[in-house]
Amino acid sequence: INYSKINRTYISNNKRLFQGILRDEWSYNDLVISDWFGTNSIVPSLKAGLDFEMSGLLMKQSQKLLNTIRLRYLKEGTIKKNFTRQESTLIPLGPKTLKRLSTGQSIKASYARLLRMGSFSSRTLTTFSL
Repeated sequence: INYSKINRTYISNNKRLFQGILRDEWSYNDLVISDWFGTNSIVPSLKAGLDFEMSGLLMKQSQKLLNTIRLRYLKEGTIKKNFTRQESTLIPLGPKTLKRLSTGQSIKASYARLLRMGSFSSRTLTTFSL
């Protein structure tokens, strides 16, 4: 699915929105996640500041990304920033917490609070992308 464009640039590829407004002006430093299959092209999306393609990391475009990395069309610093944001968001949850979430078991209040914050941020991002 290719979402709307702003000034002829797909939202998922728009560095001005992700870097300029979201990160610089609004000081948002957590994950930027696409809608389900909502990226137009993964390399421009990563360069723009997208961290995670919903339905799984780069599920539909992983081979294109690997080729891009091999040919050095994507800077190593871009990839490091992407994975650093993913780690800082997901590692505090830990594998046991993530497994409990997927099975519906109860979780600690501190994790629930973190997830509520993530949910609120995601809602803000959804509103931002409209």
